[in-house]
Amino acid sequence: MMRRLFVLLYTLHGLFAAAQSLTNATNLNITKTWWQVPNGYTYTVAVRVPQGTPPNTGFPVCILLHGNGGNPQQMIGQFKDLLSCHVLVAPLGYMNSWNICSENSDGPDVEMLGDLIHSLKNFSNIDTAKIRLLGISNGGALVNRMYIENSDPAIDRMCAVVSQLHDNQFRSVSFFQPQGNSTDPSQNHCGYDLTVQPSTGRRYLSICNTNDFVIPYLGGPAVGLNFLDAEYAAFVLAQDRGYIGSQLSNGVAFGTPSVSEFSYLSGKIVHLKGDAGHGVNATQLSYIRDFFSDCLPDISIETEASSTLRARPNPVQNKVHIEGLPEQNTPYQLIDKNGKPLRQGTTAGKEFILDLSELPAGSYLFQAADKQLRIIKR
Repeated sequence: MMRRLFVLLYTLHGLFAAAQSLTNATNLNITKTWWQVPNGYTYTVAVRVPQGTPPNTGFPVCILLHGNGGNPQQMIGQFKDLLSCHVLVAPLGYMNSWNICSENSDGPDVEMLGDLIHSLKNFSNIDTAKIRLLGISNGGALVNRMYIENSDPAIDRMCAVVSQLHDNQFRSVSFFQPQGNSTDPSQNHCGYDLTVQPSTGRRYLSICNTNDFVIPYLGGPAVGLNFLDAEYAAFVLAQDRGYIGSQLSNGVAFGTPSVSEFSYLSGKIVHLKGDAGHGVNATQLSYIRDFFSDCLPDISIETEASSTLRARPNPVQNKVHIEGLPEQNTPYQLIDKNGKPLRQGTTAGKEFILDLSELPAGSYLFQAADKQLRIIKR
């Protein structure tokens, strides 16, 4: 009898463990009720889990937010190859839109995303410290709401594409969120009346275009909102995070087609300026890939002197200074994103200058003393 009970408990444990692993067939749908849908609306959620064994810490997750009129399948199709090592999760907004101010939806989208993130933390193959958001247009505006209004430390990176902050969210040196879940375009500031302090510790990327025919790059009225200047919007986010310098007047140009990077606080807040209209070009997509491409985690190298291996600057355009090597004459190698060794040699001292000027933009792995550190080349 005891043996049968043990077998039964073991079997149930196995079933429970299997149920805790997120799969393409997992139901993540969330139902909410508000005045437009008194009987409830179900946010259907599409899921794509990478093939193969997850990392020891689990797969990172990127929640994809479609633009007005878009859909989850479209978003997963666009980013499944670019973010191939991420679990992709894409919800469907009410009437294919997200509630910012005057959209078709007045749904509790920020609350829904909070519930979705909480649900994702329960799966054994998910890295609960690497949950990210990426939105385009109307979805980018929802990313900005989440940056300001949601404080969950599980969110470590956010990317808002072709939608910067608007003046309902930031005015008079303060950030605001709506009272409750609803917005109301008939009210002053669309109901964004509650002051809020955005969470710290996240990396944020804004991508906007000077020739955007929907959202004006220099700011102004559009789609029922009054947008801030895109470069200024990034600057005020950097100030909120502790930046005390002047607003950057010129970005660092790179890539083909060319874009300009405005980077604050060692890449914690970044604005990318381009000319891809109300969309993204190949250079911007490559930047998004690198912004999220840390499925091989950054590993700090602890030496006998308790110093830390670090690369500066990082991201880098040409030469990167590697500091904190464990000893002189340390063997090293540089590996590309496909695992192909590009260079190998021996450092002369505990500090080392690595020239990446001849390599294309992308993510590289520096290995020394059986440890590794990710370097981003712009």
